[in-house]
Amino acid sequence: MNKGLSTRNLLLPLFLLLMAVYSAQLFAGPVSLKIGAARLSGNVKSLHEIRWSNLTRQGWDISCGAAALSTLLTYYNDRPFSEMAITLSILKNSDPALVKKRGGFSLFDLKRFVNAVGLEGLGYGEMTLDDLETFGIPAILPVRIKDFDHFVIFRKRLGDKVIIGDPAFGNISFSSDVFAQMWKSRIAFYVVSAEEKQQLTSKDKTHNKSRLSPQDMELAIPNPDYVARLLGRIPMVPLSRKMLVYSP
Repeated sequence: MNKGLSTRNLLLPLFLLLMAVYSAQLFAGPVSLKIGAARLSGNVKSLHEIRWSNLTRQGWDISCGAAALSTLLTYYNDRPFSEMAITLSILKNSDPALVKKRGGFSLFDLKRFVNAVGLEGLGYGEMTLDDLETFGIPAILPVRIKDFDHFVIFRKRLGDKVIIGDPAFGNISFSSDVFAQMWKSRIAFYVVSAEEKQQLTSKDKTHNKSRLSPQDMELAIPNPDYVARLLGRIPMVPLSRKMLVYSP
């Protein structure tokens, strides 16, 4: 048997399979290729599906925080709340003047919603990339990308790459150096159950981390003009101790 020919006969179908998997035009579904007497098959995802896998896409300029929170609730805490339900709940239960003044939602707004649905929102300051990796669960991070204040989700670190879920652009990666420049706040916000909170706070990983106060968590992602227009269309109710939560 001609070994060179045999190798080429094997490599060509494998190459075609790889091209199919990474083709931007590919639709999700089963792929099957025959290699001699054998057949390779499996399900593949389109690049668009991979880009938005386990991530809520933001629909409005103001809603990156709501979309990020929707992602953590829906995909990691089995509490499927939509971006719109979170946004309306926060707006209906916030001080309109304060929201207008700061031009957007804060981490404390997100924390109040998390508490209202029976979970715990934990904010930590002076965090490092190593800390994010050590905690081992996704976190909402306030970042600044090209002069644009934004909320994203830390997923994991792979070598020198940091994988984030961006409600505006999908699942993307940055080098560690670029990520450090974006994440100068060094704040991380976690959504956990009461049991997970006890496990998390009892571990050595949190003993030297500073928990953020409500005042520290009044960190807004500004867009004043958009917020003013949105508030003008949504009726407000007085701020109460217990948040009124819209259905998912």
